[in-house]
Amino acid sequence: MGKTTIEINTSPQRGNRLANRVYFVCSSCGKEHSMEEFQKTRFCDNCGKFLSVSDKRIRQENSEFGGKKDGTSESEIDLRVKKLLAFGQSIDSGDLVPVLVREAADLIKTDPFAFILAAVLDRGTKTEIIWTIPYYIKKQIGSLVPGLFAYASLDELRQLIQRLPVKPRYVNDAPKTMKELSQIIMKEFDGEAKKLWENKTSSTVKATLERIYGVGPGIASMIVLLLEEMVQGSI
Repeated sequence: MGKTTIEINTSPQRGNRLANRVYFVCSSCGKEHSMEEFQKTRFCDNCGKFLSVSDKRIRQENSEFGGKKDGTSESEIDLRVKKLLAFGQSIDSGDLVPVLVREAADLIKTDPFAFILAAVLDRGTKTEIIWTIPYYIKKQIGSLVPGLFAYASLDELRQLIQRLPVKPRYVNDAPKTMKELSQIIMKEFDGEAKKLWENKTSSTVKATLERIYGVGPGIASMIVLLLEEMVQGSI
């Protein structure tokens, strides 16, 4: 079977749509901050509290991966579904998946499990580190398949993470997150990561992700947004 890819699309319009839907809410005073404000300073300009990834919120749209939206023709739906199922969608990788080495971006584009593995670990760490971790894992152990993580012990996964040149922020939590994600993929989706989202509604995907240790509503919503961007970019 040939390798499928996510084609890179650096459309400013798509990046602006994402920025407009992401915002941050101060957990101390409740003030909202735009993505632009968050990027300029990580502190609330009202009370001075540090803004973290857990403060991230998504203004969600009612959508279904592969489903029909108002004003969309049946032929457009068919094309979108085919591209989604082939994992051949377009995303703005410059904003969404920055990496430390180019090979890491190639892996994220061609391997659905690499994509979802990095996404569920995305908390409290620089984005370019998170999206590079699957590449370093594969480079170290020679493979990147859900079965390896689903059946490994937490201690084995912890040792694996400790040997990486870059690490997720919560090194003690990451093994459990990786294992639970992989177990769900193996038991419920026949070992195929892309089946976690293909032909699923946003709410279904979000609910599945929130069952994974360490993945709260904020992270789950961001992953759903990334997947929505893939779908929209394929039309």
